[in-house]
Amino acid sequence: MAGEVGDFLEDVRPLMGTYRSIDVRVVARSSGDGSGRALRLRACLSPDDDMGTVPSLPNIPDLLVLQERRPATDLGSLLHGLETGDVEIAGHTIHVAADAGNETWRPLSYYGRTYDRKAALGEFQLDRQTVVLQGYGSIPNTHEWYRERDKLNAALRHADPPWDGLPELYRAFVGEQAPQSDLNNRLAWMIAPLPLRFKDVRMEARLTVEVECFPTIDSGEASLAILFSVGGTTWERRRLRLIDAVRSRNDVYRFDVELPNVFSGIVCALTYRGLDADRRDVWKRGQMDSSVSWSVLAPIVGTPEGFFRDLTNKSGDPLEHSIGVLFHLLGFSVVHPGRGDAPDLFAYTPTGDLLCVIEVTAGGPAREPDLAATVEKLAIRTREIRQKISGQRVLPILVTPRTQDLITEGARQRAAAESVALITSDELLKLVMISTQSPPPSFVVEVLTRAVPSRYGT
Repeated sequence: MAGEVGDFLEDVRPLMGTYRSIDVRVVARSSGDGSGRALRLRACLSPDDDMGTVPSLPNIPDLLVLQERRPATDLGSLLHGLETGDVEIAGHTIHVAADAGNETWRPLSYYGRTYDRKAALGEFQLDRQTVVLQGYGSIPNTHEWYRERDKLNAALRHADPPWDGLPELYRAFVGEQAPQSDLNNRLAWMIAPLPLRFKDVRMEARLTVEVECFPTIDSGEASLAILFSVGGTTWERRRLRLIDAVRSRNDVYRFDVELPNVFSGIVCALTYRGLDADRRDVWKRGQMDSSVSWSVLAPIVGTPEGFFRDLTNKSGDPLEHSIGVLFHLLGFSVVHPGRGDAPDLFAYTPTGDLLCVIEVTAGGPAREPDLAATVEKLAIRTREIRQKISGQRVLPILVTPRTQDLITEGARQRAAAESVALITSDELLKLVMISTQSPPPSFVVEVLTRAVPSRYGT
């Protein structure tokens, strides 16, 4: 095989071990002698042996509507038939050819391309990335064809059971998403769906990735690439093998991935034997609703990186104000009492189901002995607040823009005992970066909750 047909065969060769059969569907203009000239032909590779048949197909004299399941090993002969213009389907010779003028015919013109999941769903009603060989041939725009087309449409509507003309047959049987209204073309597709795709990708305290696979897949040949970026530049790269994921009974593989402290974008990509299978931009500036607050406050707070650096150099009331700005950027409603015997800040989630009671301290070596006392004071204030608003979840948070090594073990143990979240410089940087992306409240709450130290030091 040469040209586009041969190229398609080479492209799908790494996938052939995942297919068991080919579902072939044909709509052809009957020639009256058991043969027909194809209007539509679709052949789709599948991991299943028995795909079932479409019920109640029309049976009218002038049209051949055929479905046949063939073993995947027939791919070569089927491609040869498409290349030469003649294919045997369900005991009928189907001429997959276009009018070349002067009562002559030639095979369709073929070209290959790859469709991502969204495009494949729109074109073929297949929610998988696909490698496709597509053939095209025009039907002469003549009065004779218009009459034949109208007769076929009427016969299909008159059939028992009726079909709503060729457009419904192309859509519901062949799987063509949006047939052209004039129907003046002959089309053929050989479709190879990729054997794995994302089922779900979600961010909580970790990145959770679930992958759906054909049961015939070789998990040792599949991998997940994760690219973390900052400001459009890749910051960290990870490659995970599917064989190392947790596998469920229904051939879903799951990864639970620790997030880095710094990122503003995440791209996940699946590959199988070197072929792209699926891609997901999980967290990307502009993909979600961009942060309106950041757009407004950027002239004041600067870039995310600059805002973080500024936090590490402040103390006292200016630091409290900046932490209040950060929680506002994270989507919280913030109150800064600024006086009296009260916590430095209160922050409410947009849904109102969580109140954060926040104490802010610059920390530093000279103040290490006071951190445990600060935690204790915060815990006492939190208990008083819980008594006043019983039934509402309250999370005490101690924020210090210093490193983890400046948190004394006594302060850490006290925070663990009182369930106080310790937000140090690492967590602050992470919160600043994710604040640029209009993060969902549940994600932010997970990050804050995970900042509560473990009583067991893990």
